[in-house]
Amino acid sequence: MKRSIIFSIFVILVSCGGESSINIVDGISDSEHRIFVTSESYNGNLGAIAGANTKCAALASSAGLKRTYKALISDSSSDAVSSIVLKGSIYIFDDLDEKRLVAISPSSLWSTSSTDLLNTITYDEKGQYLAKNVWSGSFDGGNSSFDHCLNWTSSNGSNNGTIGDNSQSDARWINSASFACNATYGIYCISL
Repeated sequence: MKRSIIFSIFVILVSCGGESSINIVDGISDSEHRIFVTSESYNGNLGAIAGANTKCAALASSAGLKRTYKALISDSSSDAVSSIVLKGSIYIFDDLDEKRLVAISPSSLWSTSSTDLLNTITYDEKGQYLAKNVWSGSFDGGNSSFDHCLNWTSSNGSNNGTIGDNSQSDARWINSASFACNATYGIYCISL
Protein backbone atom coordinates (compact mmCIF):
# COMPACT_ATOMS: atom_id res chain seq x y z
CA MET A 1 0.00 0.00 0.00
CA LYS A 2 2.80 2.45 0.94
CA ARG A 3 4.64 1.72 -2.31
CA SER A 4 1.56 2.42 -4.42
CA ILE A 5 0.97 5.73 -2.61
CA ILE A 6 4.61 6.76 -3.06
CA PHE A 7 4.51 5.72 -6.72
CA SER A 8 1.27 7.69 -7.22
CA ILE A 9 2.80 10.80 -5.67
CA PHE A 10 5.87 10.42 -7.92
CA VAL A 11 3.68 10.07 -11.04
CA ILE A 12 1.67 13.16 -10.05
CA LEU A 13 4.81 15.22 -9.42
CA VAL A 14 6.40 14.25 -12.72
CA SER A 15 3.23 14.82 -14.72
CA CYS A 16 2.68 18.23 -13.07
CA GLY A 17 6.15 19.47 -13.88
CA GLY A 18 7.77 18.37 -10.64
CA GLU A 19 11.07 17.99 -12.47
CA SER A 20 12.75 21.13 -13.72
CA SER A 21 13.14 21.67 -17.45
CA ILE A 22 15.46 24.70 -17.18
CA ASN A 23 18.00 24.75 -20.00
CA ILE A 24 21.48 25.60 -18.65
CA VAL A 25 24.18 26.45 -21.22
CA ASP A 26 27.46 28.21 -20.38
CA GLY A 27 26.41 28.14 -16.72
CA ILE A 28 23.30 30.26 -17.25
CA SER A 29 19.62 29.73 -18.04
CA ASP A 30 17.90 30.97 -21.18
CA SER A 31 16.73 34.07 -19.32
CA GLU A 32 20.23 35.06 -18.13
CA HIS A 33 23.35 36.45 -19.78
CA ARG A 34 27.06 35.80 -19.42
CA ILE A 35 29.47 38.70 -19.97
CA PHE A 36 33.25 38.76 -20.27
CA VAL A 37 36.09 41.04 -21.28
CA THR A 38 38.19 39.74 -24.16
CA SER A 39 41.60 38.31 -23.36
CA GLU A 40 42.79 39.82 -26.65
CA SER A 41 43.33 43.54 -27.25
CA TYR A 42 42.59 45.35 -30.51
CA ASN A 43 43.15 48.74 -32.06
CA GLY A 44 40.10 50.80 -33.05
CA ASN A 45 39.75 49.09 -36.44
CA LEU A 46 37.58 46.24 -35.21
CA GLY A 47 36.08 45.67 -38.66
CA ALA A 48 32.96 47.64 -37.64
CA ILE A 49 30.50 46.16 -35.12
CA ALA A 50 30.25 43.01 -37.25
CA GLY A 51 34.00 42.49 -36.83
CA ALA A 52 33.75 43.04 -33.07
CA ASN A 53 30.92 40.46 -32.95
CA THR A 54 33.11 37.99 -34.86
CA LYS A 55 35.94 38.51 -32.36
CA CYS A 56 33.56 37.81 -29.46
CA ALA A 57 32.17 34.69 -31.12
CA ALA A 58 35.66 33.32 -31.88
CA LEU A 59 36.96 33.85 -28.34
CA ALA A 60 33.80 32.38 -26.79
CA SER A 61 34.06 29.33 -29.03
CA SER A 62 37.77 28.85 -28.26
CA ALA A 63 36.86 28.87 -24.55
CA GLY A 64 34.23 26.16 -25.12
CA LEU A 65 31.24 28.47 -24.71
CA LYS A 66 28.20 27.46 -26.75
CA ARG A 67 25.85 30.46 -26.77
CA THR A 68 25.93 33.32 -29.27
CA TYR A 69 28.13 36.16 -28.02
CA LYS A 70 28.04 39.73 -29.33
CA ALA A 71 30.16 42.80 -28.65
CA LEU A 72 28.66 45.29 -26.22
CA ILE A 73 29.64 48.32 -28.29
CA SER A 74 28.07 51.37 -29.98
CA ASP A 75 28.79 53.27 -33.18
CA SER A 76 27.15 56.25 -34.94
CA SER A 77 24.13 54.23 -36.06
CA SER A 78 23.79 51.63 -33.32
CA ASP A 79 23.45 52.05 -29.55
CA ALA A 80 24.62 49.12 -27.41
CA VAL A 81 21.58 49.55 -25.15
CA SER A 82 19.12 48.90 -27.99
CA SER A 83 21.08 46.78 -30.46
CA ILE A 84 21.54 43.89 -28.03
CA VAL A 85 18.30 42.71 -26.47
CA LEU A 86 18.88 41.64 -22.89
CA LYS A 87 16.12 40.05 -20.84
CA GLY A 88 17.52 38.95 -17.51
CA SER A 89 20.35 39.00 -15.00
CA ILE A 90 23.95 39.39 -16.19
CA TYR A 91 26.79 37.27 -14.73
CA ILE A 92 30.55 36.88 -14.90
CA PHE A 93 32.38 33.60 -14.24
CA ASP A 94 35.79 33.12 -12.67
CA ASP A 95 38.36 30.38 -13.34
CA LEU A 96 36.59 28.06 -10.89
CA ASP A 97 33.40 28.58 -12.92
CA GLU A 98 31.87 30.47 -9.99
CA LYS A 99 28.92 32.55 -11.14
CA ARG A 100 28.89 36.18 -9.92
CA LEU A 101 26.04 38.62 -10.45
CA VAL A 102 26.96 41.82 -12.31
CA ALA A 103 23.48 43.29 -12.75
CA ILE A 104 20.07 41.99 -11.70
CA SER A 105 18.48 43.30 -14.91
CA PRO A 106 19.35 45.06 -18.16
CA SER A 107 18.12 48.36 -16.72
CA SER A 108 20.51 48.04 -13.77
CA LEU A 109 23.37 47.35 -16.19
CA TRP A 110 22.70 50.62 -17.99
CA SER A 111 21.82 52.80 -14.98
CA THR A 112 25.28 52.91 -13.39
CA SER A 113 25.18 56.67 -13.12
CA SER A 114 22.87 56.07 -10.14
CA THR A 115 23.54 52.44 -9.09
CA ASP A 116 26.86 50.58 -9.30
CA LEU A 117 27.35 47.15 -10.86
CA LEU A 118 27.30 44.38 -8.24
CA ASN A 119 30.59 42.95 -9.53
CA THR A 120 33.10 44.37 -12.00
CA ILE A 121 33.50 42.71 -15.41
CA THR A 122 37.08 41.62 -14.77
CA TYR A 123 37.04 38.06 -16.09
CA ASP A 124 37.79 36.99 -19.64
CA GLU A 125 36.18 34.24 -21.71
CA LYS A 126 38.23 31.58 -19.86
CA GLY A 127 37.42 32.96 -16.42
CA GLN A 128 40.87 34.50 -15.94
CA TYR A 129 41.03 37.74 -13.96
CA LEU A 130 41.92 40.60 -16.27
CA ALA A 131 41.73 44.32 -15.49
CA LYS A 132 41.91 46.40 -18.68
CA ASN A 133 40.29 49.15 -20.66
CA VAL A 134 37.75 48.23 -23.31
CA TRP A 135 36.45 49.91 -26.45
CA SER A 136 32.80 50.86 -25.94
CA GLY A 137 31.82 53.87 -28.05
CA SER A 138 29.13 54.38 -25.42
CA PHE A 139 27.94 56.82 -22.82
CA ASP A 140 27.02 55.31 -19.45
CA GLY A 141 23.40 54.67 -20.49
CA GLY A 142 24.55 52.53 -23.43
CA ASN A 143 23.87 55.20 -26.05
CA SER A 144 26.44 55.99 -28.71
CA SER A 145 29.13 58.50 -27.80
CA PHE A 146 30.70 60.75 -30.38
CA ASP A 147 33.96 58.79 -30.39
CA HIS A 148 33.89 55.37 -32.05
CA CYS A 149 36.98 55.21 -34.28
CA LEU A 150 34.95 56.04 -37.39
CA ASN A 151 32.43 53.28 -36.66
CA TRP A 152 35.22 50.94 -35.55
CA THR A 153 37.04 51.06 -38.90
CA SER A 154 40.00 53.30 -37.97
CA SER A 155 43.31 52.59 -36.27
CA ASN A 156 44.48 56.13 -36.98
CA GLY A 157 45.89 58.03 -34.02
CA SER A 158 44.04 61.18 -35.09
CA ASN A 159 40.65 59.50 -34.47
CA ASN A 160 39.27 58.66 -31.03
CA GLY A 161 37.15 55.99 -29.41
CA THR A 162 35.34 55.98 -26.08
CA ILE A 163 36.62 53.37 -23.66
CA GLY A 164 35.39 51.83 -20.44
CA ASP A 165 37.43 50.59 -17.50
CA ASN A 166 36.41 47.05 -16.55
CA SER A 167 37.80 47.44 -13.02
CA GLN A 168 35.12 50.04 -12.25
CA SER A 169 31.57 49.35 -11.08
CA ASP A 170 30.20 52.86 -11.63
CA ALA A 171 29.50 54.55 -14.98
CA ARG A 172 33.21 54.33 -15.85
CA TRP A 173 32.78 50.60 -16.64
CA ILE A 174 31.45 51.71 -20.05
CA ASN A 175 32.51 55.39 -20.29
CA SER A 176 35.76 56.40 -18.63
CA ALA A 177 37.66 58.35 -21.32
CA SER A 178 38.35 58.78 -25.01
CA PHE A 179 41.61 57.59 -26.55
CA ALA A 180 43.30 57.48 -29.94
CA CYS A 181 42.27 54.60 -32.17
CA ASN A 182 45.82 53.31 -32.55
CA ALA A 183 45.75 52.21 -28.89
CA THR A 184 44.80 48.62 -28.10
CA TYR A 185 42.01 47.64 -25.73
CA GLY A 186 39.62 44.77 -25.10
CA ILE A 187 35.92 44.44 -25.85
CA TYR A 188 32.97 43.41 -23.66
CA CYS A 189 31.18 40.35 -25.01
CA ILE A 190 27.75 39.22 -23.82
CA SER A 191 25.60 36.18 -24.54
CA LEU A 192 22.24 36.59 -26.21
